[in-house]
Amino acid sequence: MDVIKAYFSAAGYSSLAFVVLLLTGYIACRTVGQWWLGEWTEDPIVNGTRTDGRKSMRLGVFSAFVVGQGIMTVKFDLLYYRARLCQRYYQYSDNILKSYE
Repeated sequence: MDVIKAYFSAAGYSSLAFVVLLLTGYIACRTVGQWWLGEWTEDPIVNGTRTDGRKSMRLGVFSAFVVGQGIMTVKFDLLYYRARLCQRYYQYSDNILKSYE
């Protein structure tokens, strides 16, 4: 448990909360988007088509969920690559400091 506390304090509680928020938002957008798509396919078929005037609304809402997933993914990826960059910078500066010893 001490290792987890040390990791959380080193990473920063706000960064970890942001990651959890991003992942929760991504999962929520994906789940609700799939549910919305299921509701859309349950619309009644009249004369072989689903033309009840709600197609644009359903497509717009589904698109919003897909865009939400994309935004969450891009933000998470940027946060991940920032962490990788910090790790490389730390290793590089640590190697430089060790060379002066």
